[in-house]
Amino acid sequence: MEKEEYVEQTVFYPKKETISVFKTNEEGYLVTPEELKCSTYRIEEVKAPEGFVRQGYESSLYEGEKVISPLEVTGKGSYKENPKEGIVITVSSDTAHQIDPDTGAVIVEVEQPNDEQVGSLTLTKTGEQPVEVKGDSLLAKAKRLAGKIKDAVTGEDTDTGVFHDFVYEESGVEGATFELYAKDTIYSPDGAKDEQGNPVIRYEKDDLVATLVTDSEGKAVVNNLPLGSYYMKETIAGDHFVLNPEQKEFTLTVEDDTQAVVYEGVAYKNERQKISISVEKKDAVTEEKLEGVIFGLYAKEDILSQQGEVLVEKDTLLEKKATDEKGQLTFDSDLYHGKYYVKEEVRKPGYLPNEEIWEIDASYTDQNLAEIKLTKEVENQPTESQFTKTDATTGEELEGVKLQIIDQDGNIVEEWISTKEPHVVYGLPEGTYTLHEELPPYAEGYVSAEDIEFEVKEDGSVTKVEMKDTYSKVEISKTDLTTGKELEGAKLQILNKDGEVLEEWVTDGKPHLVEKLPVGEELILREITAPEGYEIAEDVKFTLEDTMEVQKVEMKDARTPETPGVPQTGDDHWKQILLFALLGVSAAGLMATMLYKKRHKKADEAKKEE
Repeated sequence: MEKEEYVEQTVFYPKKETISVFKTNEEGYLVTPEELKCSTYRIEEVKAPEGFVRQGYESSLYEGEKVISPLEVTGKGSYKENPKEGIVITVSSDTAHQIDPDTGAVIVEVEQPNDEQVGSLTLTKTGEQPVEVKGDSLLAKAKRLAGKIKDAVTGEDTDTGVFHDFVYEESGVEGATFELYAKDTIYSPDGAKDEQGNPVIRYEKDDLVATLVTDSEGKAVVNNLPLGSYYMKETIAGDHFVLNPEQKEFTLTVEDDTQAVVYEGVAYKNERQKISISVEKKDAVTEEKLEGVIFGLYAKEDILSQQGEVLVEKDTLLEKKATDEKGQLTFDSDLYHGKYYVKEEVRKPGYLPNEEIWEIDASYTDQNLAEIKLTKEVENQPTESQFTKTDATTGEELEGVKLQIIDQDGNIVEEWISTKEPHVVYGLPEGTYTLHEELPPYAEGYVSAEDIEFEVKEDGSVTKVEMKDTYSKVEISKTDLTTGKELEGAKLQILNKDGEVLEEWVTDGKPHLVEKLPVGEELILREITAPEGYEIAEDVKFTLEDTMEVQKVEMKDARTPETPGVPQTGDDHWKQILLFALLGVSAAGLMATMLYKKRHKKADEAKKEE
């Protein structure tokens, strides 16, 4: 019988018609409305039930030569076309048959199985992975060249940049794990029902259907999925990658009954976990942030690719970078997971070398972490210089003195006003400096000290510098205007501009030394009492200069003017004459007194006679 020559039969219900296509009932049975004549027949399926493959279009899942059951959800095997031939039967008296008890009809029973239509899911997982390590980039090389030119001028090593850079390419990620869940309830397509008459459920909503693990190419497959809706989520990202939280959904549907397998693909791309290594540099004493300190980043071990190839050898210098104005740096290298170390390459002038090596374990651990941030706070011990300003006599600290530290180029690098405590300066670069007194305490009677040259060494030693202030010194002379001889017996005072007495003494015939008088301020030397025979001299105004030398001030006294016939004080030969004269005057006075008394007596007697 040719394919076109289909058997035609007449049916009377629900209406009379001739048919050549026969349908199974809800129980999956097909009974021809009329008896078949004895002959050979071929049963050809022209439309399969929903969810099943039409006969002749079947595919089977093979694992080698083994066929895997379509009801087994698995990641194994691959599909191959495996069409089934139509059923051929011969109806004759010898054909096994049954008798319908109701009609007495002869029934020849044949069975036509159908394969379920299934889905095959292919998961692809990709991400950036290192393929090689290159040398300096063009930009880095340009920066290094500029740095080398600067170094040649300054004599410093400021060469910075990325010297070895990781190169990444997107490829499959091995070892990523995904879970596949039923988005909705998935029923058996064969219409099977349980004991309660309910459809048989393959997967309840949110049931775990399968777990997929990607291979070396970043792929994973799951076969024999029942048609329906699903969702997938990542549970393990795979080494070096960040977990992708995205939930992806898909539905397995077919176009017609000739499609045995529905192929679905889901792609995931994961971000590579980044590594950030930062350093914060500060002064160990003042906590000041230090700019311009250069650190080097090295590989502590061989850095391997995913395939186990050596990308970077142990102790390779990857990058050098300097701290910014905030004392911070973050290396620019796009690092791969591994172990590294950081050390100080170039210190800031004025600080001791820091030999500490910071070992870094940047191994992959937490898949939920987008970036491994590793920060190290590094302290540098500065040079220490102590400065004291003292009284040269007592050794006590002097307050209020303005002091300066001047470098060899004449620049003022530090300036302060002294207190009762020594002044400490941290971080002076190695070199020779000058301690200069800019403003001594003139009002307190001190003069400027000489500059002190000192040296700072970056060897951890403490530089100690003491500057001593001495007093102003003035020698006051009280002399005879004529002879220039020192006079004794004069009472003198020194007064300030406010009239306060700063010093008072009586001359002893020698110059009088006065210390600690205000410098640069007009003072008054005043005579209170002159020596006998001398006039009080006029005030002498003077101002002491800023010098350690003894300064001199002289006040001259003139003699008291002579009275005619009166001997001058100080002439010895007149002393006797003066003595006799006084005696003569005394005798004359006595005689006059006596004469007066005598005459007065006579006058009294004359009055009585009258």
